[in-house]
Amino acid sequence: MPRRINDDYHIKVFILYLFEKMSKPMSHQTTAEIILWDGTVNYFVFMDCFEELKESGLLEQRGIGEQDEPLYVISAKGSDLLSSVEHALLEETKKKVLRSAARLLAYRKDGSEVHAEVRPDGEGYILHCTVSDRRYPLLDLSVYLDQREEAEYFASRFDERADIVYRGVLALLTGESKFLG
Repeated sequence: MPRRINDDYHIKVFILYLFEKMSKPMSHQTTAEIILWDGTVNYFVFMDCFEELKESGLLEQRGIGEQDEPLYVISAKGSDLLSSVEHALLEETKKKVLRSAARLLAYRKDGSEVHAEVRPDGEGYILHCTVSDRRYPLLDLSVYLDQREEAEYFASRFDERADIVYRGVLALLTGESKFLG
């Protein structure tokens, strides 16, 4: 399971760090999807923290997106503050947010979507994982597991690493299993 960030201070630093590293305007929705991707941050706490960052001038609006949503950037005040508090984030957390951002933006670019679902089935659970682009399912995989906790863990791992799972399946099917080494 991902390590949860529960206090407002660290979540705000987390959000500012994302904006600093992305160095391009992002909508509230895109920011939420990146931050919430792996379950590290609670949605409602994120919402409150994002609003407080806007109200305090640490994030500022910079343009309008394709769907008429406001786009935000870190302000000069936010960058100054971040430089003095960034040490509060674990290196693991920094890497995770940048990995989530890269993955989400790559999927968006080519229209791919990732989905993992756990369903009860008899005495066990079915983990159903999909990767699809705008027109076709690229990967549709179901696995039966005895334990719900194990199925949920695998679902979260799939959400985190769907691109690796997809490439691994293709490598096995094409006989290029050196990919796995």
